[in-house]
Amino acid sequence: MTYILIGPGIRDNVTFENLFPTRTVEQTSPTQPIKPVEESPERGYEDATHPQPRREAAAQAYLEAEHAGEQRVAAVFARQIMNSPVVTVTESQSISGAWTNMLARNFRHLPVVNEETGQLVGMLSEHDFVQNAENLGGLPPRDYVDSEIQFVRDLMSNPILSATEDTEIHELSRVMYDRHIGAMPVLNEEGDLTGIITHRDIMKALIKTAPLELWI
Repeated sequence: MTYILIGPGIRDNVTFENLFPTRTVEQTSPTQPIKPVEESPERGYEDATHPQPRREAAAQAYLEAEHAGEQRVAAVFARQIMNSPVVTVTESQSISGAWTNMLARNFRHLPVVNEETGQLVGMLSEHDFVQNAENLGGLPPRDYVDSEIQFVRDLMSNPILSATEDTEIHELSRVMYDRHIGAMPVLNEEGDLTGIITHRDIMKALIKTAPLELWI
């Protein structure tokens, strides 16, 4: 699966394998064998008086009642869970205007696009504001303070990593976790911004997917 590294004058394809190079397995030392614990008849799961089967049946009945009449499909690709259409800001927008927009919509991330082409060029996050609060005259930021940061293009993060609509969710989740990415833009085949995925969107997809299987 291919990701796209985007920034002003930058548009490079990056493969999943390049993001996660193959690691060698370290040699481990032998461990002491674990002594098995003998189960008493009172605690054995095969005991006819054990309430475990009843709890499982009750849980299954609850799930069936909760989702009765609900038609669901497996979420596999980014396009299935992404937020669309996307709220964006432009490179030339003022810092205070972008901050107000972010607060009004209760967003923590805003994709940045070029005002002429509409192409994605960066990402503006709440973290960018907090990290540069002193240079912005505090928060909320003030326009025209004695600072080199005046416009969105001065504060946005770039280059940024973006996914495609056909990127698989489990793969995208690993990239976001390992690369500490709070939100990832999603592009279509033409390279247009069509969606955005946050940690919340992935958690929401997990909650809606049953049965939930976790592997460590």
